[in-house]
Amino acid sequence: PGIGRTYSTARESRSEICTVPQSAVPHEPDIVWTPARIAQAWVQGWVVSRGAPPAVDHGTHLTIPVGLPGHVVRHVFPALDAEAIRAVVQGPCEPGTWLKVVGAPELVRPLLPATWALHPREYLMHTSLAEARVVLDAPPVEFERQGDVMTATLLAPNGERAARAQAALAGSAAVFDQVVTEPDHRRKGYGSVLMSLLARACWNRGASLGVLTGAGSRRR
Repeated sequence: PGIGRTYSTARESRSEICTVPQSAVPHEPDIVWTPARIAQAWVQGWVVSRGAPPAVDHGTHLTIPVGLPGHVVRHVFPALDAEAIRAVVQGPCEPGTWLKVVGAPELVRPLLPATWALHPREYLMHTSLAEARVVLDAPPVEFERQGDVMTATLLAPNGERAARAQAALAGSAAVFDQVVTEPDHRRKGYGSVLMSLLARACWNRGASLGVLTGAGSRRR
């Protein structure tokens, strides 16, 4: 669980359109994915996915200089560290400062001044990409590569874009981001098919763990 939201930002880069994922590459063996390591991988992937400046590692937390209106900077705490959180929120914080804390909201709220707003709870989810299912007879899917970011777009039978998602490689992790199924194409299984194909594509590029944040089915 964590606190915060995500925003998108435009970027320019050269792209490569391909109809099939890239050839498989070796995977790094014997990685121990602790909650803190998963959160750190999410930060690295989010930065790549959104084209944001690199995060600054403070030891207790990482800071992303996002630089967007209303989202100037984001501090991410891979673990609930009360002393470090207090040091950040009691220091100089301009409007548009965000926190994402891996911890229960009821434990974080008392650490924040009254001027801070608590956003809906999110969940830091992860899964082994080795378990990504192979989809047979899937609708057409276009893969686009922009550096370490792979975007997958699934087309409905009428040619319309039905679903879209992207994933950024962060070492041996793939961080999924901006997953959208168009309103007219929901409840048809397109999102599940798209994520399976994108997960398999990331596995073929050497990623072993998939990471995603979202509200999930339990919201507060």
